[in-house]
Amino acid sequence: MADTATDSPDSSARVKAAVDVVVPSDLRRIVKIVGLRWDFVLGTLLVLLSAFGLVASPWLIGKAVNDLQQGSTESLLEVALGVSGAGLLTALGSGGGTWLMGRYSVNAGITIRELLYDRLLRASLDLYQTIPPAQLVARATADVEPIKFFLSAAVSLVAQAAGTLGFAIVVMLFMDAELAVIALAPFVVAVLVQLSYGNRTRAATQDAEQLRSEVAGKTADSVRGAKLVMSLGREAEQKELFDRSVEALFFGWLRVGKLDAVYGSLLTAIPYVSLALVLAVGGRAVIDGQISLGEFVTFYGYGGMLAGAASQLGYMTYLTASAAGSATRIVELLDHPDDGGAAQLPEPMPDGPDLRLRDVSLARQGAQAALDGVSLDVSSGETVALVGATDAGMQTLLELAGGLRAPDGGEIELAGRPLDRGHLALLRGLSAPAGQDPLFAMSIAENIAYGRPDASQADVETAARVAHAEEVVQRLPAGYDTQVGEEGGQLSGGERQRVALARALLVKRPILLLDNVTSALDPEAANEVLEGLASGTTGATRLMATFRPSALTLADRIVIFDAGRVIGVGTHEELVESCPPYRDMVALWEYE
Repeated sequence: MADTATDSPDSSARVKAAVDVVVPSDLRRIVKIVGLRWDFVLGTLLVLLSAFGLVASPWLIGKAVNDLQQGSTESLLEVALGVSGAGLLTALGSGGGTWLMGRYSVNAGITIRELLYDRLLRASLDLYQTIPPAQLVARATADVEPIKFFLSAAVSLVAQAAGTLGFAIVVMLFMDAELAVIALAPFVVAVLVQLSYGNRTRAATQDAEQLRSEVAGKTADSVRGAKLVMSLGREAEQKELFDRSVEALFFGWLRVGKLDAVYGSLLTAIPYVSLALVLAVGGRAVIDGQISLGEFVTFYGYGGMLAGAASQLGYMTYLTASAAGSATRIVELLDHPDDGGAAQLPEPMPDGPDLRLRDVSLARQGAQAALDGVSLDVSSGETVALVGATDAGMQTLLELAGGLRAPDGGEIELAGRPLDRGHLALLRGLSAPAGQDPLFAMSIAENIAYGRPDASQADVETAARVAHAEEVVQRLPAGYDTQVGEEGGQLSGGERQRVALARALLVKRPILLLDNVTSALDPEAANEVLEGLASGTTGATRLMATFRPSALTLADRIVIFDAGRVIGVGTHEELVESCPPYRDMVALWEYE
């Protein structure tokens, strides 16, 4: 009993490993997420029905051969009608099953894409920092296609092959068990070959699919930076980088092709050993009178079917391996944690809550800390300017204050109550970002009203007026209906900033997160925007990362950052006296 208990876990592990070779766990998980629909079940039944039609034909032909050998033609008409009926059954079952399985796979693709899109919208910013955007797009689009093809073609082939093999083996064993065992013996070798093929081709296919994603990423980078590439004359160098990626992709798929050629040839050849055994042993059995000629013909027909089913194993393995690689990348996205949900605190929040950071730290991927022990109190209605060198930590603090990221250490308090990861959505609902966020490929009015789609045209125009975007709109032929293009590419940098600021102002949230909102504007335009902010956002709490000295006139306090740490807090006059780095910065501004 002790030995049995000890061996049981090992046996379970071996079974699980074998199942993973046939259908890897990530792919099984995707299938479970999609679920079994009526079209999948009915399609599988129709495919099995077509397999029954296939198996019926050799048995009917064998019966006719026996009758002809005895000089009787009475059953020929019945056999002919039976074969025709079996063929019709096969055609209808195969066609109907293929259509239904295709329908199921299309719906499955939609379900997977919806889940991925939802995950991309709710994922923490860490996801976008670890996986390039182009690869994220590839996973949400191109990686879905191999899974769809697996659910339609591969599953149909498996169902048909399983049905054909099952029905044929039963009939063969019933007719002559000894000859059936001889005919089926080579297929044990085919199964072992299949297991080895599944292990090796899955790894090779996953590597090739990853290389494909990298090629897609380099293509996207080149398209986005086309103007820069041409301006700097780097076309040849960019082409060389792309060619290297394509060459690596070529050799990646070449490896898959070699495996497919070697193992596919073996899987195609093995069934012919079975046919040769049936021919040799079965032929001798006919001469010895152990089986009839009709039974021999039936056996040989089934052997041919088994050969066809075995030759499909290689193709099914390739489809499964390709889908498994895609499933692994998709599951990685689905499993990525988000930084907050719809959780609510037990008590209602005040309209203008105080925001406090207590010894907050946040690590940056592969570099020094983005924030290191930052503590800051921001009172309701206060304007706090965040100043420092590039990458000093100001933008990271805005992301924390906006609920886009969760700190690795320390604590964020809202209205005196600490927030955990599940409450970060509260910060998102209380804050509005403006500055470096892109515009969407829609009209100016739709971009401004993005946070408040029910806003009236008058509200949109008011927000544009405060952000001094109205003069931008007046210069455009279609006015507020002007389409700005992808990422606002039809507008200049300064125009995009003003529209983005108007978008933040329209939602009228109590906390404004301003990330260099005047960086792309000339001094006169920047002063106009700052005046609009001062008059149009009275009462709002404003956190403002800036490099412009003119923006500091709005600030009640100034916070100086250096390498992720706060090194000074106070008014302009106080910091000039007490903070040498700020004093040097002011001197540089005066010099400029």
